[in-house]
Amino acid sequence: MKYHITIALPLLLAQLNAQTCLPESPVQTSYPTTKAVLYKLFDDHRPRYADADYLAVKTRIDQCNAVTDRELDGLVAQMSNLSLKYQQVLAYKDVGGIEKQIRDLEESRRKSRAELEQNLGYVKHLGVFAVLLENIDPYENKSVLIARANGAISPIAVEDLVGAYLSRATAVEGFAPVRDVVQAFKGGEARAEKEYFNHANFQKNYFLYVAKVGATPLKQNPATPGSAEKALVLNLATDSGFRSRLRSRGVSDEHISRIEREVLPYLADIQRENTTADSRQDDILQRGTEEIRRLERELDDARQRLTSRSAKIRSICTELGVSFNAQNIDASVADALQSLRRQIQDLTTRWGQVKERELVVKETRSYMEGTPADILAAEALNSCKQIEQAYGKVDRILQIIEVENLEISRYDANRTLTVYRTPSRIWAYPMPQNDNSFKLAVFVQFRITGQQAPAGDPGMAAQPAARLPFEPEMVLVEGGTFTMGCTAEQGDDCDFDEKPAHRVTLNTFYMAKTEVTQAQWRAVMGSDPPNLYFKGCDQCPVENVSWNDAQDFLKKLNAKTGRKYRLPTEAEWEYAARGGNKSKGYKYAGSNSLDEVGWHRGNAGGKTNPAGQKKANELGLYDMSGNVFEWCNDWYVEAYPAAAQTDPPEPASGTHRVFRGGAWRFDSGNCRVADRVRGISYGYEYLGFRVAQDY
Repeated sequence: MKYHITIALPLLLAQLNAQTCLPESPVQTSYPTTKAVLYKLFDDHRPRYADADYLAVKTRIDQCNAVTDRELDGLVAQMSNLSLKYQQVLAYKDVGGIEKQIRDLEESRRKSRAELEQNLGYVKHLGVFAVLLENIDPYENKSVLIARANGAISPIAVEDLVGAYLSRATAVEGFAPVRDVVQAFKGGEARAEKEYFNHANFQKNYFLYVAKVGATPLKQNPATPGSAEKALVLNLATDSGFRSRLRSRGVSDEHISRIEREVLPYLADIQRENTTADSRQDDILQRGTEEIRRLERELDDARQRLTSRSAKIRSICTELGVSFNAQNIDASVADALQSLRRQIQDLTTRWGQVKERELVVKETRSYMEGTPADILAAEALNSCKQIEQAYGKVDRILQIIEVENLEISRYDANRTLTVYRTPSRIWAYPMPQNDNSFKLAVFVQFRITGQQAPAGDPGMAAQPAARLPFEPEMVLVEGGTFTMGCTAEQGDDCDFDEKPAHRVTLNTFYMAKTEVTQAQWRAVMGSDPPNLYFKGCDQCPVENVSWNDAQDFLKKLNAKTGRKYRLPTEAEWEYAARGGNKSKGYKYAGSNSLDEVGWHRGNAGGKTNPAGQKKANELGLYDMSGNVFEWCNDWYVEAYPAAAQTDPPEPASGTHRVFRGGAWRFDSGNCRVADRVRGISYGYEYLGFRVAQDY
């Protein structure tokens, strides 16, 4: 069969729509199609094109495709830029978190100051005072005279014992951050702790009273009824002329000698106790100063980050034409993200529309060993399927990555989406040759059918399977129910705060096999803790770290590892110490013999010892009894609830934290699995921690 249709080149080019760049071969149809449809088109129209004619069409199509590619590249660049800006806004989306952090830090600072005031109020200074009441009424009851004498002592004792220290502390430059806390103490309270003697001389009308007095600071002087007692009050520790002053008031030498004999020998002991009290107050002020300075640094950092983020969000909002609300930055962030999503979606839609203009061509050659229309129809259909297989998936830049916690430095601008497409229309150009064959060119246009991100993408990077060398080795603690508190094996050692014993149910979690060691601390933090007491023992537990120091360690450890380590709750700690669901009911963690499982006052040699040397408990955890106490995450609550609990919530607030497990300088009672200790959030040379992790 011969073909008699000839299509001139001008007509062929006219058939190429200049606006859509679509060919106009009479053999064209929508896809999917069948061989029968194509056969009919070939048989009805019987087209044939010269090679030069087809080349002119292909050149024009290539030019159109080049224009399309440039437009696609421009759209991709815009999407990439918007994606990066979207990530920047997401990185600033934690403004609300920063604001909450600032509020939390301010509250922590308030609590630290309150705790400092409370701890200063516990420190007592001692003095020995002699009081001389003159012109007494011989008929007055002695208990009234003693009360009058104590009333006269109180303001003098407060001034001499409390005021002197507070004045000195206020002048210490190193305590500047807490100077206002010290200055808030307007006075104090004094109480007689020991009466050395009293004597009433009715002939000379005087009453002599000598006593040891303890004084503690108060934020205001206690109210005292009536007017101040007029009396001679002498501080025997500082007043070297007390003898002459008493004699001048008519006090007998016998009573003065009695003071010298019965009272003065104790002044040296009292002075030593006052020196210890001074040191304790200095330590409290030093630790309080360090804590408040740390909080101030974190507050400054948070405020700077908030200011920086606010400025950047304002700039982006201005660029996007979105209003910026300094009083509600979260709303501004949400508006900016919505604007970016809308722009990216518009570009995505436009990208798909432009991509659908692209044409793909495949050229083949077939020899006519039968009906040409039948052979060409089969070849055209096969070419279309091959084009679909080869070009049905294309990659383009990933226009948006919904990862809200991913650091911007980890953003990969070249992530791509796989775009799926299928042929929507085909055109066939047969070109008869001089060797009983046809060249056949098939043009295919696609439509976008969908898109998909690579498996596992986007999203936060998964935790690494392999643990880093400095990471704690974790032990799985399967969930279960246990009795917490004063159980039978604890015997008579139970304290009041271990009661009532109550049932607690916990979910599965992980607990570190050992306490955090000095080497692990150094690997994470870069140096030893500043107050580390037992230095130079890499495998010994780190100690003298505060609860906040432990939180700083966890923050850096989590940043380095991508995991979420934390301190155990008090309930988790006791459950793990008892052996979890493998518990054998021991008094200590792993045995009824403390020497087997723990370092304590009787065997530690006055120091910490390398972790993991003693016998492990039923779960394979070491040193849960002894070596060093371990911080828990909870605030201390004095009384347990009587009712059963499931994953008991941590107390929302408190004045003291909980630590557990006993330590090298303590007796066996503190090393029991049920023993609880409350403490202010400072570090001690017998206090460390171990980490936990959610399952």
